[in-house]
Amino acid sequence: MSGVLGSPGFRLDRRWVRGGSAASPGRTGAILHTDKGDRRMPRAAYDAIQIAEAFDDAAPLAEHWSALAQFRRSLRPDDDEGDGPPDERARIAMTGFLGSLRIASADAFAMTLREDGEGSVTFDPLPFSNGDEERRVSLEEGALDTFHDDFGRRGASTAYRTGDNSYLVVERSAAPALAVMARKQRAPRAEREAFAANPAPDLTDAYEAALESEGAFDGANDATREAMIEATVMRGFSDANGS
Repeated sequence: MSGVLGSPGFRLDRRWVRGGSAASPGRTGAILHTDKGDRRMPRAAYDAIQIAEAFDDAAPLAEHWSALAQFRRSLRPDDDEGDGPPDERARIAMTGFLGSLRIASADAFAMTLREDGEGSVTFDPLPFSNGDEERRVSLEEGALDTFHDDFGRRGASTAYRTGDNSYLVVERSAAPALAVMARKQRAPRAEREAFAANPAPDLTDAYEAALESEGAFDGANDATREAMIEATVMRGFSDANGS
């Protein structure tokens, strides 16, 4: 944020960071033009930017607060904060929230295996970014554990808390993989262990259904369809084992 809330010149700022360094990608709608090619923004991040860009600095103070509340809800869709302007307590919390907000994004996931404490094998999702050279999403100390806890409680979502004012948003390419992992993490022991040992069949089914719903197979023959599914699975799920 910059400027004084309720005054002309107040605005919601943003900056792009990759690998800890500032970046300056171009953008057309939800598409970022990076030096590694075009990438679609996660829905939660795009919604937040649209709200920021539509912000009217000449609007009354109450409308400023309503816009900020909408901005926050775009990143925390599971919070029940109502639709009107926030009360005084919520305003104080929101000011701190926006002042140090950090967002990371993941466009792929891997699995890291672990014991569940009952002699069985389970797993956690490990976020990756295909646009970064090291691929693994850079999360601050303790943030990965926080993400795993949030994922364990809520299952598949578009955004997760990784700290007090830090979030991991899930890009569309990774959403089917994460949805499968959420479902299988809660499955009976035998089903969960079978998935951990060989996730490919379930992931293939999930991405095939996603592509089908988007109309991506229109006019495609069987060989093209199979190649499209394989390529999409490879983009959304890494074969890294988390080590």
